Amino acid sequence: PSIYELGPDDVVYLHVDSSIDDGGDELAADIIAVSLAEGDAGREIERWVGASDWIGDSELVPTRDGLVVVGCCDHVVERPAPDAGVRIPWVDRSGGPAQPAGPVMRVEVQTSAEHGSLTVHRDDDPPVGTRSWTFEPGEQWQPRGMVRVIPTFDGGFIATTWHGGGSRLHRGWADGSVLTIELDDSFLFVAGLDPVGRFLVDNGDWFARVEPFGDRTEYWAGRYDVDDDGTVRLTGIDDAIDAGAGWARDPVAFANAVTGPPEVNEIRTIDVQRLGDERFRVVVTDSNFFDDSVAATRTAFDLRRDADGRFRFDSGDWTQSCQPNRGHQDFSTDLCR
Repeated sequence: PSIYELGPDDVVYLHVDSSIDDGGDELAADIIAVSLAEGDAGREIERWVGASDWIGDSELVPTRDGLVVVGCCDHVVERPAPDAGVRIPWVDRSGGPAQPAGPVMRVEVQTSAEHGSLTVHRDDDPPVGTRSWTFEPGEQWQPRGMVRVIPTFDGGFIATTWHGGGSRLHRGWADGSVLTIELDDSFLFVAGLDPVGRFLVDNGDWFARVEPFGDRTEYWAGRYDVDDDGTVRLTGIDDAIDAGAGWARDPVAFANAVTGPPEVNEIRTIDVQRLGDERFRVVVTDSNFFDDSVAATRTAFDLRRDADGRFRFDSGDWTQSCQPNRGHQDFSTDLCR
C-alpha cells in the first residue's frame, strides 16, 4: 500500500492492490480510508473497490468534496475540471461525510508552440477567498495530467513542472510573485513537497530537504510563553494584528507565524478544525528534532475571526511527546527523560 491523500478528521486514504479476486484486471487498485486517531489507528473505515489503478494514466486529485479524476492526456484547461464528479468522498472516522478546512489547489493550463502559461489558484475559506498566480513554467514544458502543487503555510504555494531535461521548481508567495529554479534531473529528483516551502530531493543514494528560494515568510516578532500547565500566552499579539500583520487573515498562516520558523531538519504539520461559524482550533505539530529526549511538540491555538476578517487569539495549550524509552509516548505537559 501507499499513501494517496490525507483527509479531514485524522483519516488517511491508501492506494492498495484490488480486493477483486474474480480474474478481473490485475492492474486495478482499491482506495481505502483508514483512521489515524490515537487508539484507533489502522482501522479500515471504508473501501472503494477498483476506484483506481496502477497504470498512471489518471490520478485522483483532492477537491473540497473529495477526490476526483484528472486524466493524463485530456489536454483540458482547468484541472481538475469544475464539473468533475467525486469518485472518493471525504469521510470522517465514523464513515459519515466530512469536509476539510483549509486551502484547495487547482490550475489552468494554456499550451502554446513555445512556452505556454500556468495559472495556480489557491481556494481558501472565506474571507481569504481565492488567490491566483499566472506565470510561464519555461521552455519544453510538458503539462501532463495534474500539476504537482500544494499550498504553503504562509499563503502561497510550491509546485514542480516537467520539461525536456528535468524539473523546474516554482515558489509562489502571498504577494503574488513567483520564482522558478531549474533542476537537472540527471542528478536530483523531486521526491516530495513540504508545506513549509521546502522540497525533498534525492538522487537514489541520499535525500535532503532544501529551501532553494529562501524563507520570505512573515513571522510574528514575539514568541509565545508556556506556563507549567501548558497554557499558552501571546503577550502583545493584538498589537501586531492591529498593526496590519498579513498572517492575521488566515488561521494557518497565523499559527505558523506565531510558532516561528522550523529548523531545516524539522517536520511541521498544521491542522485546522472549525469549531463554529467564526471559531477555529489550529494545531501545529513539530517533530524530527535533533533531540534524543523530545520526539514532537504540539501547540493548539483557539482563534476567532472578527468582523474585519482578521483572526484573534483566544487561548492555547502546549504539549509534547517523548522519544522511545524516554517517557510518555502520548502528548502531555509531563517532562521527557
